[in-house]
Amino acid sequence: MALLKEDNQVASAAQKFARAFAGGKEANEFKPLLSSFLEEGIRPQLQTILDQVRQPITASTGKGRVEFQVGALEVASTGVLANVESGSDAKSIAITPTMLQSLPQDRPVMLGGLEMIETVLTNELGARDEYFTIDLQKVSGFQKLMKSRFLQFFVWQDLFNYKKTSPFFLRIKNPRSVTLTQSGTNGVLETDLGLNAVMQSFRDNTWWSYVVMQGTAKASVAVTLVDGTLTYKTTMSEPSVTIGYGAEYLARYRKPSSIPKSRLTSSLEGAQKDLSGSMKFDDIKLDSVGSYRATSLKWLTPKIFAITWSEPPR
Repeated sequence: MALLKEDNQVASAAQKFARAFAGGKEANEFKPLLSSFLEEGIRPQLQTILDQVRQPITASTGKGRVEFQVGALEVASTGVLANVESGSDAKSIAITPTMLQSLPQDRPVMLGGLEMIETVLTNELGARDEYFTIDLQKVSGFQKLMKSRFLQFFVWQDLFNYKKTSPFFLRIKNPRSVTLTQSGTNGVLETDLGLNAVMQSFRDNTWWSYVVMQGTAKASVAVTLVDGTLTYKTTMSEPSVTIGYGAEYLARYRKPSSIPKSRLTSSLEGAQKDLSGSMKFDDIKLDSVGSYRATSLKWLTPKIFAITWSEPPR
């Protein structure tokens, strides 16, 4: 969005506020003056800008397109609230004078909230299959274990009951939504992931829920923006997981050997892969100026960010 222009209406409202401040008004007298300043001075300017660039901002992800559009403005004691809408979802973010002062004055800027990133990730995860499946016979470490009875004796003796080429699949349930937090403004977001996984095996002509894993893990999501593409990369800390044999497997075979829990825990990487990806913002066109591309992202507060749009290279 463009620079707020100085005009008589803004100047008049600002002068009223400045005179009240210089006159030592009580704190409770400032609130209506501030509301008047926002309502009479700032809001009309923002609304004029919004009316000029009302077109939706769209972004492409691996699973389709996401559309964002700034809706109605309303005045609150903390500033001017702008509704940022994605589909049927609308979130309000507070635009304060301090934020406005820190924004570029010669290029369009889009303000967004943490919920926008959550919407992107949730849409991406919701479009994926319910489970992320790993063929363990294609994982070099597990393949090596299956080929060596000597290693199995020290690591996992229950594998003696399987052929060296027996199929094993690790099915990790994909998270369907995320809730993000940020303690600072460095662009590293935090989330807690629920982990649910089943290792399947084939024994005595029957498929078994061989090993069941349940727990949680903390994940960090780093968000960057370069040349119109927003990239989010997730790394997951070592999860806290309860691991045990499936109930039906235990009932059938009784007292199998202990499970190498640390090895299985390290294989639970499907969730973090599903939380890494990118989305590309379409260029926006302003009739009076030309095309602009999203080029940088700056966090103004732990919950609000600004995307700056610049003229693309010619």
